[in-house]
Amino acid sequence: MNLPPPPAKFERYNDIPLRSLIKLSSESMRNAVEGTVKNNNSNRDITAAFDGSWQKRGHTFLNGVVSATCLETGKVLDFECLSKYCFKCKNRSNKDHKCEKKIEGFSGGMESDGFLKIFQRSERLNKKKLTHVVLVPELLLLLISLTVLGPL
Repeated sequence: MNLPPPPAKFERYNDIPLRSLIKLSSESMRNAVEGTVKNNNSNRDITAAFDGSWQKRGHTFLNGVVSATCLETGKVLDFECLSKYCFKCKNRSNKDHKCEKKIEGFSGGMESDGFLKIFQRSERLNKKKLTHVVLVPELLLLLISLTVLGPL
């Protein structure tokens, strides 16, 4: 095909589109929140559905994402990417880096950890309250245990 060889260290080019994607996704989610509030007559109580997706099935996954989706509009309000692995830490290629490993412990706890991070961040960032929450069964068990054991 007469293509030049790929660059030896393509990871350094990942930051270029990543910054733009982070900015666009944050702006899109902020607009989704404001649009929902506007449709609710300035009521900042939002009904959201939480769900997680993982790199592979089973209980040994290393990467996953939890998202909060507005039930009225179907738009993503927030998400949390979780990882039990950091490529840079593993290879010791860079001592001064932002570690991508966000969770310790067993893989099955990723979904509940992501839910808690989104829930705690929701009111602080957007001054919104997720008052009505639709959960998958695993998160429902977490919410019941939090109700019994105490507040977040």
